[in-house]
Amino acid sequence: EISECLVGSEMCIRDRLKAALEKEGLSVTILNNVLYDAGAMEKVSAAQGAVLVEKAGSTLYNEIVAELELLKRQEIPVLGGITVE
Repeated sequence: EISECLVGSEMCIRDRLKAALEKEGLSVTILNNVLYDAGAMEKVSAAQGAVLVEKAGSTLYNEIVAELELLKRQEIPVLGGITVE
């Protein structure tokens, strides 16, 4: 079972966030883009919560909507979202 996960397209920021959270004793799992990676889509179903991490200018609005819909269908709470430039 996965507790919380970082989902989205911005890998560099996700890695830095994970490292910072682990320093504080919080465990998170990084999942690649759940829309295009079947393994990540399978793993996200075990998550208890998710934070979307996206990049402005490269992530399409409809991809964010699709990620949110996927999480909603699987009854995974969205804990927040981070958009980086």
